[in-house]
Parts: sequence; structure tokens; C-alpha cells
Amino acid sequence: MDPFSEIQDVGAQLVEHARQDAGFSARGVLGELFPYVQDASQRMSTRAISRWLAETHGIKLSAVSISKALRNPEKYWDEYLDAIEPAAIHVENVSDVSMKDFLLNGDLFCSVVEPKCDDLIYAGKATNGEACDPDLLSNDLETLKSLWFSLDAHIRARGYSVVVRRCTEDDKESGE
Repeated sequence: MDPFSEIQDVGAQLVEHARQDAGFSARGVLGELFPYVQDASQRMSTRAISRWLAETHGIKLSAVSISKALRNPEKYWDEYLDAIEPAAIHVENVSDVSMKDFLLNGDLFCSVVEPKCDDLIYAGKATNGEACDPDLLSNDLETLKSLWFSLDAHIRARGYSVVVRRCTEDDKESGE
């Protein structure tokens, strides 16, 4: 038998094992789960969180990794905010309402930003008169609702200092 094909067979078996038997790798998932983990840590130990994730969802995330994340929350809030920032920037640009303002204030988002964007989606134009992609804006609103505004207000408040820092850095970079 060709040694190269044996290696390919071993590789294919390894990948299959990783898909089915090895469980879910938590690499990168802590950033996505961080707001929830941080909130749960107020009532559960890191061991209990780790055990619950493994037993309930097959996510292998050590108590040590969770503890490290809780000691350095800004890094993990940054990772979480990376997922929503493009949508927030787009909504800010078309609605003329500061991202910093509407991310902290859910009422502002629901009463001003969302209706304004719905009107823009219908009209197909941004407040500055430029063309607006209705599908993209609609998707961005859904992203913000599902990833940011689905979090309880007290959880969002914990990440707000990171939002402010990121907005301040962006302002400095753009020379404002």
C-alpha cells in the first residue's frame, strides 16, 4: 500500500473523530459566551459553569479558562463586541444616532433608532440621502437585537465601558 494514502486515511479518521467523538472544542467560544458566563458567575462557581457547559451542551471549557476570563473581562468583551460592531457602526451611520448612545440605552434604540431605520429600509435612503441597502440594514438591526439587546440591561452595562473605550479610540483615529 502507498504510504501517502495510509497517511491520508489516518488524517481522514482523525478529522472524523474530531467531528463526532471529541466533543465540541471551546476554542473561541468563550468570547461569544462571555456576557452570559460573567452573569452566571454571580451565582455559580467557575467549576459549576464548566461542568454545566460540558454536561448540558458538550462544550469543554475549563474552570481555569473561565476564571482567567473573569479576571480580564475587557479582553472578552472586546471579542464579543467585535461581532456586533460592524452592525452598530452601519446603524449609527444611517440613523445619525451615536452608537455609544443607543448601545447603552435600549429605550433609545427601540423608540428612535429602530423606527428610524425601519423608515429608511422602506424608503431605501439613509438620513444623509445616500442609498441604503434595506436587506443589510435589516440584518444589522437583527444582529443588534439578537446579540446585544437580548442581553439583560445589567449585563450590557458591564460591557459599556468597553463600548465607550472603543468609540473613544475610533474618534481619536478619525481625528475628532
